[in-house]
Amino acid sequence: AMERLIKMSRTGLVAGDYVKGFLEYASLFPVGSLVELSDHRIGKVVHANKGSYAKPVISILTDSQGTLLDRGKIYQEDLSRVADLRVQRALPIDALKGIAIMDGF
Repeated sequence: AMERLIKMSRTGLVAGDYVKGFLEYASLFPVGSLVELSDHRIGKVVHANKGSYAKPVISILTDSQGTLLDRGKIYQEDLSRVADLRVQRALPIDALKGIAIMDGF
C-alpha cells in the first residue's frame, strides 16, 4: 500500500507532502520486519529514520552468505549513513530459522 502511495504521488494523484508526512510515522519497513540488504545480509528493522523512510536502522543477523551471526555478534547498521547499502526486499517473518522474536533488539 505504501509503495502504491509513493507511485501515486509521483504521478500527481496524491500530494507528495501528505505521503511524506505519512511515511515519517508509518515506515516503509515496520519495526520487527526482516529484510534482505543489497549485500545479501539479512537483518531486522529496529528503528525507522524519519527523514529517510527507505533507510531504517537494521540489526544485522546474518553474513552475506546467509550464516546466522552469534547473538553476541549481532550489530546495528543505520542505512541512512551508508550510501551504498539499501534494502533489497522485505522477507516473510519466518524466512530466517533460528532467530527468536527479540533477537536484534
